Amino acid sequence: MFPRWISGLLAFVLVMSFVGAARCQQTAGPQLPARGILQGPDIFYIQGEARYADGTPARNIVLTLDVDAGGRIGTSITDLSGTFTFNGLMPGNYVITSNVPGYQSLRVPVQVTFGPVEGLYLMLRPIETSNPVSPNGSPIVSVAQLEIPQNARNEFEKGIRSMFAKNYADAAAHFEKAVSDYPRFTRAFELLAMTSADLGHFPEADSAVQKSLSLAPNSPRAYAYLGYVNAKENHATEAKAAFQKSIQLRENYWFPHLELGRLLLSQKEPGAAYPHLFRAEQLHPQLPSVHILLYNDLLQLGRDKDALAELDSFLTHFPDDPQAAHARQMRADLAKSVAAESH
Repeated sequence: MFPRWISGLLAFVLVMSFVGAARCQQTAGPQLPARGILQGPDIFYIQGEARYADGTPARNIVLTLDVDAGGRIGTSITDLSGTFTFNGLMPGNYVITSNVPGYQSLRVPVQVTFGPVEGLYLMLRPIETSNPVSPNGSPIVSVAQLEIPQNARNEFEKGIRSMFAKNYADAAAHFEKAVSDYPRFTRAFELLAMTSADLGHFPEADSAVQKSLSLAPNSPRAYAYLGYVNAKENHATEAKAAFQKSIQLRENYWFPHLELGRLLLSQKEPGAAYPHLFRAEQLHPQLPSVHILLYNDLLQLGRDKDALAELDSFLTHFPDDPQAAHARQMRADLAKSVAAESH
């Protein structure tokens, strides 16, 4: 039987296998997953809104995302404003479909190339009217994507490949070239800020994130990156404000919830951290670290039974993960502790 602090330490050992080249923040009690580039903002996602022909939001409708070549990715249910998000994607060609009774079926191709697709607008029309959405089946791409010259795109794509190869210095160099080739390349500035911060190059990170904000002053993603950079620099107050601004601009953006929860947890504020970590898990349950962070948070709150359930959630989502055996052992140890406390 392990006491709670040892269980937290085991959680730290588990999560370190997910974070690559990241530094850990030492704290008393349960240890927290370190920040790292592969746990940074989601690089590829699709976000947009669905509306009926009269302009009212299409609420609580199910949208399905498939790979164009075949294969189901998942579903998203629109919120009260009709907004939907598909997170955790890789570059490629996708198709969004919807079948709402009384309305024409939608089949909208979406091309995810060098960054997220945002501002996608889907219109649901009654069956008796024509549907002009992507009539020729050509992929939908944003105007911003079309403006970026090919050489800047190439450098950005090289940076992405370097990130996935964990060659972060090389990635930063490619993003630097991308913004040099196209000084309005907001997405490249954002990832330059993130990679520079993770490398400890804070002047470069600060400059890049401020440039991204100047290009997109009302972007929730830009504020999320600002919070990320400030957190890496241990500017907690500024980081909190930036994450909160990001959430204010887009409540259903999982990354600022995750990172604000992580920051609050590292500052021994598990009660304040919990709603953000819980929301991050709702929005992006496919992320291993969100389950481990919630596990640590629940331990700090003294909610051992809920922490046990969170390990169950981790094992449900990642039963074949290489570290699942460690998680099962953690669960067994915590289950013994919970059983002993109940007697």
